[in-house]
Amino acid sequence: MRIDLDQLRQAIRSLRIPSPSAKTTGDIFRYEGMALVHQLSAATGGDLNATASIRGVILACHDSTVERLARGRLSAPSFEALIAIGKSEGAQFGRRVRKWETDGFPDDEESRYVSQTLERFSRGEPASADSMRAEVMSLRRSSRPNHPKLFNVLAYRPGRGLPRPPRGTSDHEQNATSATLVV
Repeated sequence: MRIDLDQLRQAIRSLRIPSPSAKTTGDIFRYEGMALVHQLSAATGGDLNATASIRGVILACHDSTVERLARGRLSAPSFEALIAIGKSEGAQFGRRVRKWETDGFPDDEESRYVSQTLERFSRGEPASADSMRAEVMSLRRSSRPNHPKLFNVLAYRPGRGLPRPPRGTSDHEQNATSATLVV
């Protein structure tokens, strides 16, 4: 299955989130996979939790955030760590990096927050990797659309069950008729 990155970027822009470059969007999709697509569809449908999660990941991984870290003489961690930061810290990390830059990179609370957050997520502790994997799996499960099961409209009669088979049919034909229910 091929995903069009321009459509992903357009969906991100429609949520009023600054869209990263096509390369960054592709990298995020490479790590997040279809969970990103499901969250985008949930967010465009009005799910505020999905919007906040996407905003956090996009702002943490955004090209301008990585450039600001470089200008502040901090090396950006791996892309996986940036995604984990975005999921854990939300949009706060990207906003605080931007504030730190606009203040002129002083040694204050913002710089301590940024450096401690980068250090915490770039260590690569196995426990954090396991928790991140569990969080990704729970997001994948929760971001699947929750549609009601649709029945075959020709065979299902609400409140009355399946239609009766015509008279004179065998048990085998009767079982075939009851199998018209789509699950």
